[in-house]
Amino acid sequence: MSSRKLSAVYDEQTVREVESLASEYDIPPQEVLRQLVDAGLEEAQSPL
Repeated sequence: MSSRKLSAVYDEQTVREVESLASEYDIPPQEVLRQLVDAGLEEAQSPL
């Protein structure tokens, strides 16, 4: 699977939450965002 870069702008509260999760799990903030997007896409594709 090939990858492409996307970018987004977040408010300060969201940035703090992402940074907090990154620190808690000792992973980069970009990995936190990737996992959150993946989880959200899976949820969106799940039947109700």
